[in-house]
Amino acid sequence: MPMDVEFSGQKGPEGPCSARLTKETIKITAETGEVYTIALDHLGRGIKAVAGDALFFRLNRTEDWLYQLNPYSGTYILEFTGFRRTWNRDLEREEKLPTTWTMRGGMRRGRGGGRYRAADRTMFTAEFLIIGGEFDGVKLSKALDYLWEPGADGEAKLRAAGDRGTRVYDLLKALNFDFANDGVEYSPNILPALEKILLAKKQYVTGVIEDGFLATLAPLGDGIVVPKRKVSGKPGAKKGSKSR
Repeated sequence: MPMDVEFSGQKGPEGPCSARLTKETIKITAETGEVYTIALDHLGRGIKAVAGDALFFRLNRTEDWLYQLNPYSGTYILEFTGFRRTWNRDLEREEKLPTTWTMRGGMRRGRGGGRYRAADRTMFTAEFLIIGGEFDGVKLSKALDYLWEPGADGEAKLRAAGDRGTRVYDLLKALNFDFANDGVEYSPNILPALEKILLAKKQYVTGVIEDGFLATLAPLGDGIVVPKRKVSGKPGAKKGSKSR
């Protein structure tokens, strides 16, 4: 019988790149000069195949799946599409409800050069689509710390201390969450209830990408018109594609 191999805790290549499309593949040329040819049916969930010269990519450990492809930098209008679901390896599909995930701790190197042991962190991921322009429909995501705890009268309370808490607070404010009226009942996972509230608001935001990652979010400025989404007959990923 064949021996299965599962890589854990190892990252695939990522970084600045250019991309070119063929009928069946996307060719990623990294800033280092390495070239990766990925079949169009090996794109992660929601990943859109786009061509360009100022992009950022991320592959899996075995370099045969594309899990991230978006502009390297810039400011864009974004649509919130929900929180990420985890991939169920046994059922070969996503879970129906959004859940948290664990960022493993371990030894880290501080800014001063010293080493320290970081604790595990419970995280969640907010997902967005770019609206309008040449990157219309491109997926972006932002990982954030899950910081809710039991509050008064059974409501969930956001523990917004420090930079990590501020980033979660800023996300909710940008998406027009009303802290005075939009309460969520506490549970071990409030993400499904919170997602329902935020999606109902249909709020668009301004997102700034820096070094390939979504750095900041803010409400749309006065007078900014949200462009209509383009309609494409070719989805960015086939049904059943993996999510990471």
